[in-house]
Amino acid sequence: MRDVAIGTDERPVYYVSPTGSDANAGTRALPWLTLPTAVARLKPGDTLVLLDGRYRQSNTLLLDIRCGVNAMSGTATLPITIKADHERMPFLKSDGTAPPIYLEDCAYWTLEGLHAESLDVDSDAVVSDGRPREGAHTGSVVVLDGHCDHIVLRRLIAAYPNRFKHSHVIRVGDGSAHVLAEECEVYNFHHNGIEVWRSTAVTLRRNYIHARSQDSPAWPSDFPGEGDVGILVEESKSTLLENNIAAGVHQGVFIGARLERLVPTTFLDAPADPGDNRLLGNIMLPSGEGYVLQSRCTSLPTCDQAHTVARTELTHDIAVGGTNGLYSAGAIDTRVTGFGAIGAASGVTLERTPDNLALSPTSTVASSLALGFALHGFASTDESSWSFDHCSAFGSMGVGFSPDDAHVTSPVRGDPAMGECTVYVPSDSPLRAASPDGSDIGPSVVDRYEDGELTKTRLWDEQTGAFPCGAVVTGLNDDPTTSCRGAHQVLHVGSPKCPLR
Repeated sequence: MRDVAIGTDERPVYYVSPTGSDANAGTRALPWLTLPTAVARLKPGDTLVLLDGRYRQSNTLLLDIRCGVNAMSGTATLPITIKADHERMPFLKSDGTAPPIYLEDCAYWTLEGLHAESLDVDSDAVVSDGRPREGAHTGSVVVLDGHCDHIVLRRLIAAYPNRFKHSHVIRVGDGSAHVLAEECEVYNFHHNGIEVWRSTAVTLRRNYIHARSQDSPAWPSDFPGEGDVGILVEESKSTLLENNIAAGVHQGVFIGARLERLVPTTFLDAPADPGDNRLLGNIMLPSGEGYVLQSRCTSLPTCDQAHTVARTELTHDIAVGGTNGLYSAGAIDTRVTGFGAIGAASGVTLERTPDNLALSPTSTVASSLALGFALHGFASTDESSWSFDHCSAFGSMGVGFSPDDAHVTSPVRGDPAMGECTVYVPSDSPLRAASPDGSDIGPSVVDRYEDGELTKTRLWDEQTGAFPCGAVVTGLNDDPTTSCRGAHQVLHVGSPKCPLR
């Protein structure tokens, strides 16, 4: 612990190391050994620094933080911080029966720069509070559980959830609120990369996700050979997705209502009025759907709010490849602006599905682009109210608009001349400044979103075009073809044929 002058407000900094001892003073020179010992001593405003090394259950134990049980919460003015001494050099490795990073009922905690992984193991172990380890809590890598509030996960790198279980890489769930996951990297998973479940005001910002074709040895994945979903948001309210990238998945972003099989009385932590989720400047490279909005009314004659996806905003989101750029099934009041479906078999598909006949789905799509489709560019089936305004449809076959009637206004049918650009419209494209407000038709992911607002700060590096990635971990994120460091090359950002504008 460093010396703190009398009369100052500066809080102490403690240290832990795989080569330390709990009999030490917790200084850099004399660090503690076990993470539970260190966590139990932290008070609001304190910082715990993890020195470089490998943290295991057999030596240091794991970051199992249960506020009110073995830890305290921070405060708005004095958060508790756990961070890496050197970014991503502390490696927390689980044996697959517990998450290497777990927070429960905690408020005002910040975790920065850690590296965490789980392991494949077919175990029926139970957690200390008696809940079965069905996987979502225990096979996952980073878990926020219970009523976590004002938690920051920044520049973590996490991978390899337990593939024998219903597990994810990062899971935010069951009553959590005001959570920020920013500039994290998520790799090598079979189910969901990041899951937000029954939570409120969660922000996912500038995260990079790549499943890397992880087959599951036991868990019945819906899409074997690839990750199921990059980002799943289920029965949650006011989720904000800003400038995230996901690849190697079947579905990029899934916004879903309550699952049909779940028993309503068990979900007291769910938001009373889920919806109002905003997607701003995200980029998905799926094999299936880029973005899915799915109500789940199970063919009942009436449908409550929990089973309805409502008031979703998509602004300047992009899907590259896949079967469907955007698929909406029974969603209410969906607003889409500046969407780009590049090389998807179908660009935008809106429909009221048979299980959602109790709903009257409504959608507006404006200033959006469907390029290279084989089936259709923009289609609506049995929606109550819908419109395609100032949208550009240009495909090698199929139909641009279905139906092509009065709901389609000011369509653009010519070649958009995108060249090899995927995330922004090039300067010589006829789509530049072609919207009624002077903005581009189609994608424009150039600057960063912060807290729901478009800033003037570039998302991509001015010199190299690179996405904001964290430190490289050898063997995990050093291959540019499947990692954050090469995302700009895959997307042709800043290339000679598609310079940053």
